Amino acid sequence: MALLKCLVPIDADYMLREIYEGIYGNHIGARTLATKALRVGYFWPTMLMLQDAKQYVTSYDKCQRHALLVHQPANELSPICNPLPFAQ
Repeated sequence: MALLKCLVPIDADYMLREIYEGIYGNHIGARTLATKALRVGYFWPTMLMLQDAKQYVTSYDKCQRHALLVHQPANELSPICNPLPFAQ
């Protein structure tokens, strides 16, 4: 197991920004963002509760504006019993 580098809050903010929107950033969710920072070898005290990553991801303006909007109702799908009327 490799040793992790502990970051102060300012450096942790920079690391989150670099992973999230850097050259290889792919605008991921909070849990994946924190896990990726841990896998790279960094750690900070509030990382385990994901509060920094959640706060950063939900406050990123571009992702909030261009997120996919779900236009389907949140109920279960029901199958069509007889598809023959629709057969051509």
